[in-house]
Amino acid sequence: MINLGLIKGATLNLDYSKIGWKMTIFLGVYLRESFMYKQVIEALRKVPEVVKIHHSTGKYDIFLKMHARDSMHYRDVYQDTILTIEGIKGVESFMSVEENMSRHIAFE
Repeated sequence: MINLGLIKGATLNLDYSKIGWKMTIFLGVYLRESFMYKQVIEALRKVPEVVKIHHSTGKYDIFLKMHARDSMHYRDVYQDTILTIEGIKGVESFMSVEENMSRHIAFE
């Protein structure tokens, strides 16, 4: 399955709160120009707190997931790193209060 490209790798499913990372945040990103998505995604990939990035359709150009230790850590990453990325016009943030499911599709 690895040779067929079905398996891209393997990761651990961590409980971030147990290691002091108490916040999970989703961000909807608006771009200044839609063609800038590749350079913005490359810049976001360099932010250690960002764990998932999706180039998306609909209201947002990019949708991402990140973790932070607390609200001050989130504020620092948000204001000092994410909002300074060239090409980002604006961001809407959504705080997760609880994750209730994480799974893969069960193929029959």
